[in-house]
Amino acid sequence: TALIQCIHNNTIPSDFDEDLVQCGIHQEVLKLRSEVEDGKRIGFLGIHSESDYVEANDVLFWSGPESMFEVGRYGPIRPEDRKTELNFSMKNFIYDFEPAEWSYDVDEKILGDCQLIDITDDATGEVHSEAKKHTPIYVNEIGHNTNLCANVRIMHKNDRSVYYYACIEKENAMKKGDCVELLVDYGKLYENVRERKGYGVANLYGNVGDDSDRGAKLQRNFAARQSIESEISKLSVVRLYYLAEFLMERIFPEINESIEDIFRHHVPSQLKSRFLVARRRLHWIGERLEQQLEKCFGSLQRVYFSSKFITSFQNIIHSFKWSSLPGVFSAIQDTASDIPNICAKDCILNEISEELLYKVSNIIPKPFDTKIWSQLGNLLIESVTKKIA
Repeated sequence: TALIQCIHNNTIPSDFDEDLVQCGIHQEVLKLRSEVEDGKRIGFLGIHSESDYVEANDVLFWSGPESMFEVGRYGPIRPEDRKTELNFSMKNFIYDFEPAEWSYDVDEKILGDCQLIDITDDATGEVHSEAKKHTPIYVNEIGHNTNLCANVRIMHKNDRSVYYYACIEKENAMKKGDCVELLVDYGKLYENVRERKGYGVANLYGNVGDDSDRGAKLQRNFAARQSIESEISKLSVVRLYYLAEFLMERIFPEINESIEDIFRHHVPSQLKSRFLVARRRLHWIGERLEQQLEKCFGSLQRVYFSSKFITSFQNIIHSFKWSSLPGVFSAIQDTASDIPNICAKDCILNEISEELLYKVSNIIPKPFDTKIWSQLGNLLIESVTKKIA
């Protein structure tokens, strides 16, 4: 009737929803909802109040696989939460592997590439504000703790969206008043994150240190650098450009702004080590992009691209070079970082030292590994690399 009236008056709404008009159930729900006082509606549809129910203190609550209820959507929350595996791996490395703690792979491809759901901010590497409004990010995982029981299932929808569902098994049924922590099993793909945090299989049973163990962290970081170099070495000019464009538009601006702010006489009492490390890693990736670009052009691919495109591409890569590093280094001599007992200057020195040690990793195996190197040897490695840095 409403639609006919709109047609008669020539006032058809621009947001007309045909499915909504055809659904008579919707009108019935609205009618039932209007019969319940505001503020007292409960349930998904809001057509009931608490007075519609009776207390049953002796009834146990459980929700097996057949009756799981949705905790919420993990991601993607925003369009930019969808990333190719290549773009995500670069971002993950730049932000010192924190994004890996908040990501899932899904079956859907993006332009033929594997896709990951990443709910961290491209500008900071931390969980973005929209994701923090959703319950799933507050669900912890069981890891390898046999005393914990997963009561949340991970479900994928449409091969691209990740949802959490609560599943309280019958043997763990709850009485009225019981509380239980929601726990999920992230599976094998999360193992590298567990190792960095110290509760992976290698930590528990293989005597491997977490990221507070400098030697163990270096070996994991070396493997990541090797993987990045391998991935970049396979890229064509076009795919190199897409990667550089992603870094330039989504990662570089905020990081660069935080560094350039130092030269505007706004040096804070404490600097975020995240941005110092991230800026240096962008520089390191830029060098690899430049090398691969020259390699591609050396194989006569240059003739297929206009000089304008080539110049634009080279300008992007040049932006990644941290040419202001000497000035920054002088400006932050006495500035603290957000890492206890490590000043901002040492954050940069440690990062450059890692680059140097990676270059000579075939000559100096497993630096800072106390099972191989003596205390004196490790002190010598640190002293020499910091001098060079």
